[in-house]
Amino acid sequence: MNIFHQESDFIVLDKAPGVGVQSMRSKQIPNLVDLWASENGGEILRPAHRLDVRASGLVVLARTQLAASRLSALFQEKRVGKSYEVRLWGQLPMAEVGPIEVSEALTKRNGRAWIDENGKQSVSIFEALDFREGCTDAKVITKTGRFHQVRAHSAFLGCPVLGDVRYGGPQADRLFLHASTLAFEHPRSGKPLVFSSAAPWMD
Repeated sequence: MNIFHQESDFIVLDKAPGVGVQSMRSKQIPNLVDLWASENGGEILRPAHRLDVRASGLVVLARTQLAASRLSALFQEKRVGKSYEVRLWGQLPMAEVGPIEVSEALTKRNGRAWIDENGKQSVSIFEALDFREGCTDAKVITKTGRFHQVRAHSAFLGCPVLGDVRYGGPQADRLFLHASTLAFEHPRSGKPLVFSSAAPWMD
């Protein structure tokens, strides 16, 4: 387990792909909460948000009830900055013009996200970083935190995430989706904090 930052109020972990954030229906999938408890005297962490099992990257978990409450409020009030690094299958359309905003509403059904005009507001901003071997390395800033938002919006653009078969991408050795940045106020002091972690496939 990669400890990215820790203090008395909360901890930031750099999650590996294939690991859940908390206990899931399938007991065969390891999760951060149980792994931490088993290695740290039974201490129970409280996740402030979620991240797909197949994705990697930064996750913040509270160590106290006060921190849990305040961090949860920050996420609910959309006061947390989040960005992801992805490798998309295909060339991102209009990438040479500049960032692309996708604001298609989403709804969750049968274990995946669907574009639905009656769904929940969802906003993602894509910025191409590099092109290689028929793929686009991109940064994605999310203004909302919907289920499978980056994956669904990538597919909407015709460039699903590499390894994301569910949304039309090709098979790969992993899902090329990494939660690279978290920015939020300290739950007690209010001090601005920024944590950044590069995707393991980025040069």
